[in-house]
Amino acid sequence: AEDWEEAYRLFRESGDRWGQAVSLDALSFIARTDGDYPKAAKISKEALHLFKELGDKAGIAISLFRLGTVAYRREEYLQAVSLFEQSRSLQRELGYPWSSANSLRMLGLVACYQGNYERADGLINEALVAFRQALRELHAEGGVVARNARYARNTQVLLKGMRALGFTTLLNDNEAGPI
Repeated sequence: AEDWEEAYRLFRESGDRWGQAVSLDALSFIARTDGDYPKAAKISKEALHLFKELGDKAGIAISLFRLGTVAYRREEYLQAVSLFEQSRSLQRELGYPWSSANSLRMLGLVACYQGNYERADGLINEALVAFRQALRELHAEGGVVARNARYARNTQVLLKGMRALGFTTLLNDNEAGPI
């Protein structure tokens, strides 16, 4: 968490709002994993606000999902359903089958906890179909190794362009991941 807090501080000092949002998202994930749901919710709301200001639909979808997970853990099921449905709508719009399936899975779990087993069954079956489709797409692309190679190529193109514009990275190329 300390590294992400430092990253957030640096991004805030440099005025990098997207970097701030991503750092906040990581910090909210850590807080949720630690079971500190009030802190996770607060941080996720801050990240969501920044992603909305930036018009970053993928970031918005992630923040909504994180908030939905916190609501689920707090047994605030109506709020969780609303957040997961909003997240899923954006994920589908963006063409993210794996994320969309994950939202369906969480909606199914919420329905189960609410005692609506028929709805839970339908949602979880739909999630399985979506996960299968995501796996088919991954397989058609050549698997994890091929997708990772595509991500690495895209990252290099992006970094080359950003450096040509005068941007610098916080990490050396040999320390950074392909995404």
